Amino acid sequence: MKIMKWMNLTPHAINVVEEDGSPVATFPKSGIVARRKQFLNFVANIGGVDTYASTFGEVEGLPPQHAGTGLIVSGIVRAARPERGDLYQPGRLIRDEEGNPIGCVGLSQ
Repeated sequence: MKIMKWMNLTPHAINVVEEDGSPVATFPKSGIVARRKQFLNFVANIGGVDTYASTFGEVEGLPPQHAGTGLIVSGIVRAARPERGDLYQPGRLIRDEEGNPIGCVGLSQ
């Protein structure tokens, strides 16, 4: 699929940068968020710390495919819908000298 435009379905802006942190593109949040509800099931208390097993519900908020539009979603949403060739997640995280995230290197499928 040839991507002509991008739509960010995460709850925050996505900054794409080069390896050195130089900006490439910023995708503002669209106001639509695709997500999977997380359920925590208590497993045991180990040394005073409760532990849980996580399970995830179905994907919510994902619009239908539109030719030429790439959708930026979280990795957990993309993994839940492998048949969707229009879903991309942020690439490898890049941090500044203080360890703060500044962006990602590209987008991944």
